[in-house]
Amino acid sequence: MDHHEIADILADTTVFGALSDEQRMKIAEQGTIRKISKDSILFSEGEICDRFYVVLKGRAHVFKRNNHGREQILKFFGPADMFASGPFFAGKPYPVSALARSDSVLFEIGRCSAIDDVFSNAAALRKLLEYTVERNRELVDLVATLSLEDVSHRLAHYLLHEAEAHPENPNGGIVLSRSKAEIAKALGTVREVNSRAFTKLQKLGFIRTSGRQVEIIDPDGLRKFGED
Repeated sequence: MDHHEIADILADTTVFGALSDEQRMKIAEQGTIRKISKDSILFSEGEICDRFYVVLKGRAHVFKRNNHGREQILKFFGPADMFASGPFFAGKPYPVSALARSDSVLFEIGRCSAIDDVFSNAAALRKLLEYTVERNRELVDLVATLSLEDVSHRLAHYLLHEAEAHPENPNGGIVLSRSKAEIAKALGTVREVNSRAFTKLQKLGFIRTSGRQVEIIDPDGLRKFGED
């Protein structure tokens, strides 16, 4: 992947999309392409944050892990998604850990002169602020969901969100891009409880499943169930 291709991907990100073509090319030239294998740790909570990432190919997620080894996935990332920019720009340690969910190609951005262009560009600064506010809103929503909803209601919201993100799929069908174990971690539970939640939604007549394929056969009912 050459610098022009990287600059094109950067143009699709919230913050770098506000820069000029010349400024994006400068970042593309000064950053580093990093190839990483599936299940590799990119960084760990508490480490010095001296770089952040844009996904060029593949998938990653960030997570928290407690002293007993239980994980909570906080956010999934795919191509053109940027992550770890918050602690980088704030000069703080990584507050979470990150893992590659597949063999991936990442664009790694550290301290370089090209980053100064972000701070000198009012539009880019506004986009950075918007991006940060949106990430904070997502975390607040996640805390509310984990604190106030049971697993079956969390799963209902998750499936509806996935269906809305892929409106091209017929009949509300979804091909899950994540394993049920990963979904369980994202929902703040364990695989067995998550499986029971899938079974409950099927028995209520809201969904039909076959492997990773999920068909929402009663979207209105599923939505009402999630809101109750």
